[in-house]
Amino acid sequence: MPHRVDHDARRSRLVEAAMRVVATDGFAAVSVRRVAAEAGHSPGSLRYFFPTQESLIEAALAHVTELAAERLVGRIVAFENADAGRVVDAACALIEELLPLDETRRAEWRIYGALSEPSVATSALARWRKAGWAGTRHQCRRVVRGLTGGGVNGAAARVADPPPDAEAILAAAERLAASPDDTVEQRAAGLHALIDGLGAQLVQFPDMVTERAARATVRRAVTDLARVLSPDL
Repeated sequence: MPHRVDHDARRSRLVEAAMRVVATDGFAAVSVRRVAAEAGHSPGSLRYFFPTQESLIEAALAHVTELAAERLVGRIVAFENADAGRVVDAACALIEELLPLDETRRAEWRIYGALSEPSVATSALARWRKAGWAGTRHQCRRVVRGLTGGGVNGAAARVADPPPDAEAILAAAERLAASPDDTVEQRAAGLHALIDGLGAQLVQFPDMVTERAARATVRRAVTDLARVLSPDL
């Protein structure tokens, strides 16, 4: 058992080191020597776990996705079970969880932002960019459906979450969008644009767009949307 624990811990340190390198300098900076040094291990140790650069980056992206999905669980449960008096608060909390409002999430945003690099856009890693988009849109649809239902027992919001794997997220998103309700899709697109815009500003201009201002923007947008979708709220 100790050997297995050490094996897993070493792999985790290498993955986390790769995440830090990408968050700081992008995917182009991910090399065996750089990541091994960041993790405090030898290049040979890194190659043992990850024989190719792409396998290391894939592992880092999977780890980021899993962490984000785990954090969302509590917000999703609270939103799905919110009554009419709390559904707006729960929707705001869910959307805020998707935004880079702390250093962990800022690093995750920088990692996913690096997926727009030309070298990644033409590789197999491009699927992760699509998965990130699909995952965010999935949560936006959830919020719109829940607000439309007024939050009563959360029945309208309950949509199964895909596991945190790129292919599974894409497959689930395609099923959800196969015959979309135009109103849901349009409102979800608006929320998605808000998240992307606020997120980019929080990462790129932290001195100009504060956490407090971002939360206030989310609150206004969700409140306005709830009034349109459920006037009785």
